[in-house]
Amino acid sequence: MKNFKQQLDREMGPVEKRFTPAMQERIMQKINEPTPKKMAWPYVMTMVATTIMMLLLSVLIMFPATQPASTATSPLAAPIKSFHINSEPEEDFFVSTSLFSLGTPIVLNKEKIAMMQMLLSHAQKTDDKIDEETLYADITVAYDTGKERSLRLYSEDDAHYLLYDVHTHETFAGVSPKSLDEFIDTHMPFEYIFILLGLFFLLLFVANRIVSKRFGIVKRNQKAVSKKQSWILVALCLFTSFYTAFSAEKNIFVYLIAYSTFVAIDFYFEYRYAREDRRYILSVNLSIMLCLFFIAIYIIPLFL
Repeated sequence: MKNFKQQLDREMGPVEKRFTPAMQERIMQKINEPTPKKMAWPYVMTMVATTIMMLLLSVLIMFPATQPASTATSPLAAPIKSFHINSEPEEDFFVSTSLFSLGTPIVLNKEKIAMMQMLLSHAQKTDDKIDEETLYADITVAYDTGKERSLRLYSEDDAHYLLYDVHTHETFAGVSPKSLDEFIDTHMPFEYIFILLGLFFLLLFVANRIVSKRFGIVKRNQKAVSKKQSWILVALCLFTSFYTAFSAEKNIFVYLIAYSTFVAIDFYFEYRYAREDRRYILSVNLSIMLCLFFIAIYIIPLFL
């Protein structure tokens, strides 16, 4: 330690030269200056958050949330937000509540929802048996409360109708001021289908002309590259037709898979065996147009 002090004195000079009176005075001033206290922000923010939480809890306690009182006299008369309808019912009750089902679509049309609400409100419980009444539709009603009710709609004549609950086996009778024929018709009108098909083929024709000109695609008399491709595509079309004719639940995914397979097979054969014609680009164009067509087919019936 002594050797270190002697070495320090040799290099920096003795202590009396290193610390002049002026420097010593400045050091003492710094020592005597009061150190500023820093704000303890974590504690401050914790106190603020606690105060806000206490105020919110006080407001919730003072003003509790109240549910609006329901004026419905029966479960049937409760407000509904939508319903699924199968306008071609068979012996067994069938309604698919899937968002992707085209067989029993969800009804969002405000007029039809109001009509369904009216049928539910006017129906009163009855002990009448259902004998020779005409089965009009299978319906699953979605209430605002989140509950659902599965009903079968029967018609005695042009005005009188019956609603049969398939789970509780209760029967409700009512009188409708409007015809039920238009209400249960959930099929897309022919004019909509005609317009959509016309737009689809027109847009597909225009898009093919633009793409063919842009990429220099060769025009060919034969649409298919080989007979194997033609047979596969014909078989796929027949399968889709049989599914449409005999399936109660027409799921949009089945159609998407079928037509995606159709486009994929066409793309494969064109790219594998006739790549120089560059017609595989038209398959990509067809897939885009089919997606737009399916979107229109799926969305439009929701509001009809």
